Amino acid sequence: GHLVASLLLLPHGQDPVLGVGWTLEHEMLFYLAFAVAIVSRRLGLVLIVAGVGLTIAGCLVRFSFPLDFLAVPYHLQFLMGVAVAVVVEAGRVPAPGPVVVAGALGFLGTGLAENAGLLVWSGPVSILLFGTCAMLVIAGIATLEQRGRLAMGTAGRLLGGASYAIYLFHTIVIGLLVRAGAELGLLRWVPGWLMLLAGAVAAIGASVVLHIVVEIGRASCREKV
Repeated sequence: GHLVASLLLLPHGQDPVLGVGWTLEHEMLFYLAFAVAIVSRRLGLVLIVAGVGLTIAGCLVRFSFPLDFLAVPYHLQFLMGVAVAVVVEAGRVPAPGPVVVAGALGFLGTGLAENAGLLVWSGPVSILLFGTCAMLVIAGIATLEQRGRLAMGTAGRLLGGASYAIYLFHTIVIGLLVRAGAELGLLRWVPGWLMLLAGAVAAIGASVVLHIVVEIGRASCREKV
């Protein structure tokens, strides 16, 4: 049952087989609510209001499953994403360059504050701060690209296309690398920052290969058919 629920991205009170898949369960919920809003704006509005209300309640009260799944503060980040799309599409992002810098610095500052124990890890405040900073970065970069002031290039497009594979695959690659390092005794003398860098490079490299072979390869096969 756990495997089936994981494959179908159904919330079932525990993390799916692929740990990072827990976020995809929330994405499926968002897509469902969005589909309802397309069919009926009134019903969609009801769902949004109910969802925001549950989320606010979840910041104040600890719920048990399944309400805890419906009431996590992460759901507010979906609304932030919608807001970014609307603002960028309307061309209402002033000074996109400084907006990107502010968002990036804020994101870094939030992470440092969380690591220092000044913010509760994955608590409502840090979730909202991370979401707001990410919102600024995305709005600024999208606007710069929209105005022709930012060219991603071939490498940028490749990494962008592989971003989903990187997200799904990075924990597996990093875990295997750390285990290999432990078995070979490397963790005793390799600095932590170097291990972190090696893990990032290995995860990105392996994910790009996966993207090229599986995602681009399958797309090419479908086009030929």
